[in-house]
Amino acid sequence: MTTPPPAPGAPVAKNRGLGCLGCGCLILVLLVLLFVGLIGGACYWTYHKAAKLTSATPSTVQTFDGGDALYQGATQKLTAFDQALQQHQPATLRLSADEINTQIARDRDFADNNIHVFLTMIDDKADMQISFPTNALQVNLFSGRYVNGEISFGMNFDPTSKTLNFVLHGLHLANQEVPKNILPTLQNELAPAINQLLQKDPECQKILNQAKSIEIKDGVLIIEIQ
Repeated sequence: MTTPPPAPGAPVAKNRGLGCLGCGCLILVLLVLLFVGLIGGACYWTYHKAAKLTSATPSTVQTFDGGDALYQGATQKLTAFDQALQQHQPATLRLSADEINTQIARDRDFADNNIHVFLTMIDDKADMQISFPTNALQVNLFSGRYVNGEISFGMNFDPTSKTLNFVLHGLHLANQEVPKNILPTLQNELAPAINQLLQKDPECQKILNQAKSIEIKDGVLIIEIQ
């Protein structure tokens, strides 16, 4: 068996430029999970098979724009939450999938980097479809190709260790599905790397350090800071 290449560190978008407003930090949490999941998951196959996890063309990802009222309402929530965060005041942010998807649809950074994301949330689980070019990653293993996939997960936050924990329910890349018996091991191996990446982002670090809880509940992303 061919030995797979070592897992690269910090596989985040080159020109991300996403701040907390415009849903940047919130979506970054989800994107980092997928980025690291892709690279880490590839290490469970040979390098040849890992290459097959990318595609020659982008996939079509559903989009949603709920209109000006929904966009402005979500932006006001994010602005108020960001102000409380900067002032170290308690606050709770609640965002629906429609609000997040509308923010994504109007975010120029996603469009400029050709990153397409669509999120659904039901009960305590999220499902994210994504398509982005491999050159959006700092470590470009397969130039000129695309990462097309879908990931299902839950999340919870440990306020003592200030760590965000993900529960992987499914990971599908290109036309291949990561075997479900691998997901628990993948999840445990990637948890430290994910939180290290989040702590390296100044805005995400502020959220984690002040967070009381972060969860998906009743189909809503809820972040409570103290």
